[in-house]
Amino acid sequence: MSDTNRELFPLVEEFYEFLQKKSIPEGFVMGRNLPRLTPKQAFKVIYILQEFLHILPDCFEQCQECLCLFDSDREGFYLSDEYELDGKPLPKKYQGHYCESCVPNIEFTTP
Repeated sequence: MSDTNRELFPLVEEFYEFLQKKSIPEGFVMGRNLPRLTPKQAFKVIYILQEFLHILPDCFEQCQECLCLFDSDREGFYLSDEYELDGKPLPKKYQGHYCESCVPNIEFTTP
């Protein structure tokens, strides 16, 4: 991971919290009309900044279990149908992005 992404991650987390009305960045005075998005809605904003506007790097992901953000260049897992469980493609319920502490405790294999 680049040093730039390492420095950017805390700012992206702060923006994620702001979008959920959990915190206002220090030094800012805001009116009463603050955003109040759910964690999934807040990540959709970050996703748009990554994938469509290319403002943020594509390494910041949301854990599908606990909904925290993580830097996929440094941690976490992405499970897809390329993995197998009991000789069959991994079921959709297990597919997605996971932080280190939420990855499913199942024995899957790569084909």
